[in-house]
Amino acid sequence: MIVPMDVQTWLRIEPAGWRLPWPAGMTLLEAAQHHGVRLPRSCRNGTCRACLCQRTAGATHHRIAWPGLSAEEREAGWILPCVSDADGPGEVVIHQPEAQRGIPSTNTRSSPGANAVQGS
Repeated sequence: MIVPMDVQTWLRIEPAGWRLPWPAGMTLLEAAQHHGVRLPRSCRNGTCRACLCQRTAGATHHRIAWPGLSAEEREAGWILPCVSDADGPGEVVIHQPEAQRGIPSTNTRSSPGANAVQGS
């Protein structure tokens, strides 16, 4: 699902408490990187599980039909940010204690609130 640009979707990364705008058309991983937040990653195609984290609130879906997750993991809220999209406006919360802040953005796409990370 593509979220219209006039409707805001937010990504909150716990336990750090960072909250940032999630631009339409970007995966969760791309949105984090766009705002200078580094999440664990490797393959970027949903197979290696290096980016595995738990979604604790909000709704997402995977861009690929069968990501590297079991049915039980998906039911428990585990997602692969490299292939995860927001299901609509609102806030998606993930638990990723390995997130790091302060890396330069490697994405040149601009969006409202670009590089504006809220929180500690």
